[in-house]
Amino acid sequence: MQGLRSFLALGFLAPSLAFGSANAFRTLVVVNTNSAASVELGEYYAAQHGIPDHQICSVGLATNLTTLTSVQFRNGLRNPIYDHLAAENLEGRIDFVVLCQDFPTRIDDVEGIPAALFYGFQDAPGYNEGGIGCNLPEDTSNEYFRAERAFRSADAWNATNGFVAFHLVASNLPTAKLAADRGAAAQSTFPAASINLHIYGSAGRGVREARFAHTQFSFTALPGLPATCRLGPYLSYLAGSTNAMGYHDGFAGIPANVRTNNVWLPGAYADHLTSLGGCLPTNVLKQSTVLDWMDIGATASYGTVAEPCNYLEKFPDPLMGFWYARGFTVGEAYAMAVAAPYQGLFAGDPLAAPFAAGPVVTNLSLAPNDILAGTATVQVAAVARTNGAPAGALDLYVDGRFHANLAAAAPLTGNALSVVVAGRTNAATVGSGDTLYAAVSNLAAAVNADTGSVVSARAYGDRLELVYKHFNPAGNHLPVSASAATGTAAALALGVGLAGTNLYPSVYPARKRLFLF
Repeated sequence: MQGLRSFLALGFLAPSLAFGSANAFRTLVVVNTNSAASVELGEYYAAQHGIPDHQICSVGLATNLTTLTSVQFRNGLRNPIYDHLAAENLEGRIDFVVLCQDFPTRIDDVEGIPAALFYGFQDAPGYNEGGIGCNLPEDTSNEYFRAERAFRSADAWNATNGFVAFHLVASNLPTAKLAADRGAAAQSTFPAASINLHIYGSAGRGVREARFAHTQFSFTALPGLPATCRLGPYLSYLAGSTNAMGYHDGFAGIPANVRTNNVWLPGAYADHLTSLGGCLPTNVLKQSTVLDWMDIGATASYGTVAEPCNYLEKFPDPLMGFWYARGFTVGEAYAMAVAAPYQGLFAGDPLAAPFAAGPVVTNLSLAPNDILAGTATVQVAAVARTNGAPAGALDLYVDGRFHANLAAAAPLTGNALSVVVAGRTNAATVGSGDTLYAAVSNLAAAVNADTGSVVSARAYGDRLELVYKHFNPAGNHLPVSASAATGTAAALALGVGLAGTNLYPSVYPARKRLFLF
């Protein structure tokens, strides 16, 4: 049996328009004043990405700590971060937090500190705590999982105003600086890159491998993505790659040929599904960790800080490579990829975005270094790149601080979206106050309400996914198109981005997971 799919991306992006990295003004750098290396790395990282000095937050934690109590976490790290935001008038404006080098990695030897900054301390039991063995508490779910939309702290995911928090850490300061270099160098480079998924085949370590074929198929079903996805030979490590941008496997360690026989592109991420990949500086199982990936040349990685058991929800979904290729930062891709990240350590540089295509901003009225007196008129233009989308907003920063929002774009009431499959049309009209995401959800609802439609639809952020309802070859290559129209509005504020033109036959068998007792 085959499931036949076509992916459609409808709409526009809303990138931050800033000098340096596109998300520089949305990032807080946190340094530990008890560590000279942490302070030096924080200042270096901020300079590499163009992050203003007032967005460097200083805290003081003992450098010999590997774990914190929940009280130490709250009083020594979390509260000082929010106090800094309030003092610097940054509340609601910071979406990324980067802890630099010498910080503890976990809370109560169970939960990852970056995860707790992301969606709150969960107070979850550890492995075999109270004799319960492996566990996955129901209330540890991540609402941002598979959201496929830019992360904004103000959106209050998981009922918190948390952040995409990463620990920029390496085995030594020079290596950590190299990771920062790679993150900054990756911005909007659009390299010919590969996402590599390698199959271990173990019932325990291979739990996410069932999603590998679907991930590869996603790249096929949305043509035009700037990266390719490849499945490695069975029971093999990555070797001989000249353009590695992503890598997942299920091995416990990282062998020599992976360490020395590949070219890791700026912005590359890599992780392996093992128990203690985020337990630093060492772990009792002697497993490879995120530090090894930083040494090898990765820009970002992920590992768990305590025994997670092999719950699929606790490890990155391989679809993160698909989202990364769509233009999200590696931090957003990782945050969207873990369904229950409470035991996780997000490591490296979250701002890397090699496939982001923000608009080109031009100052039309003033030359660089002009000396002004009195009132001056400032004119700016933001033009979409050929492989990008129009600006969603224009913000003005003066001396590195937010001054005003100059413009914001949103779907206009009366604009219309439509999709045509095998000659049958379904459409939805933008209602008052609808966001782009609501408009795409409404289009999905219109498709699903049509009893004569041969496809079902699901909205993922700004993307519409269509799936042929019948598991037979009759849907192979049925024509698909999507369009946006002005409708009853005065202008058109929507557009169609990358889109499939046919229903693509899946290359893997339909499957359903069953549990036998």
